[in-house]
Amino acid sequence: MFEKEKKTNGKTVVVECIGAILLFMLMLQVAGRCLPSVSTLSWQAIAAKAAICIAALLIIKCDRKATLLIRMDMYGFFNTGWYILAASAIFFILQLISDYELPSTERFMMFAALSLCTAASEELVFRGLVAFRLKEEFGKKEGTAIISALLFAIVHLSNLISNPALIIASTTQVVYTFSLGLMLTYSYYETENLLVPVALHFIFNTFSAFSSAAASAPAAAATDIGGTDAAILLAVMVPGILWAHLETRKWKEDGEHA
Repeated sequence: MFEKEKKTNGKTVVVECIGAILLFMLMLQVAGRCLPSVSTLSWQAIAAKAAICIAALLIIKCDRKATLLIRMDMYGFFNTGWYILAASAIFFILQLISDYELPSTERFMMFAALSLCTAASEELVFRGLVAFRLKEEFGKKEGTAIISALLFAIVHLSNLISNPALIIASTTQVVYTFSLGLMLTYSYYETENLLVPVALHFIFNTFSAFSSAAASAPAAAATDIGGTDAAILLAVMVPGILWAHLETRKWKEDGEHA
């Protein structure tokens, strides 16, 4: 369960959350500049992401109010994550029946390892610290879940800054990461442990974009996605916002507060 903490100033909590996110983004930038191959599929990239994951863990440990309640809850995993699992399955099937180049087993395993490190580091920061601190300060409300998801989406806007040519892909990503972030925060608040959103995030990252692990992916990464692909992404993910909204409304109706 979430441990009760003495209320602090709301502005201070927001500043703490933004500070943690900026520190996380700085770590990503440093890794990208020191290890140019961090953006490619390689063991070096996996090692760099793992280091960032460890650093994110240290950020959590430095915050006494944050929590690392990690235990597997299979009921909560499926009950709160079924939409994310369904979306992952849809994207996976669409890639199987398309003309995408399928990755080799080795490259897929590398891609899965990279996805795990990415999911773990982002969940540690955005759910383990940001969502937790917002919930502790402002209560278990839809608004706190939205703020957490919005911050999660805004961070992904940095992809557009680093590569302006990918305007459709980046803007689409911001929308669907908001939906994903909202559903992951809902899952975290409901199950009250971090392993569930980490597992859901890992599955989504791995199976919704597994074709990017193909050998030709680095070259394809420099090309923006088409309007059809963007429409499919949005058609699958945007309804998740409505689903999460309907689920989080129950908190107010049931009178559940931190």
